Amino acid sequence: MDPYNRTAAAIPQPAPTMSAALRIQPWRRVLLGLACLMPMLLMFSALLGYRAEHDESPVLAVSSGVAFILFLGWLFVHVYRLGSVVVDAEGLSHASLRLGMPRRQRLRWDQVQRVRYTDSAYRFSGADGREVILSAALLPDTQVTLHALRLFMPTRLLAQLGLRAH
Repeated sequence: MDPYNRTAAAIPQPAPTMSAALRIQPWRRVLLGLACLMPMLLMFSALLGYRAEHDESPVLAVSSGVAFILFLGWLFVHVYRLGSVVVDAEGLSHASLRLGMPRRQRLRWDQVQRVRYTDSAYRFSGADGREVILSAALLPDTQVTLHALRLFMPTRLLAQLGLRAH
């Protein structure tokens, strides 16, 4: 259909159906991942270089390097989880890495028992003990975040934060 044709312009087109959601921007997630992975790769290459130069048993260097790599791996998994939080009308979801495979986990609004704001993060606690953390530091604007939370969260949870619905 020609968009410049007057008859085509007179026919109303359906609005795109998109689910509104609050999510952390992809470039921030990539930057956080690189901040964890780059030191891990540098330490791994340094260990390989040390091993190639010295024929002796570098137990201390290798063990501290492996501990550092494991710590950065744990940090990467934690940052991946924080960066993948999505808030929508149904609730919250985040990705978790199990055996290297990403999997989304959902916490519906009716499952959330408690919400609190501490350490620049919204912490949502579920009835089964799960906790989803929405880091305010990873979101671009606090006003946009508050607006989205007021739109999506039930009134009982907004009251726990001292907020009112729009």
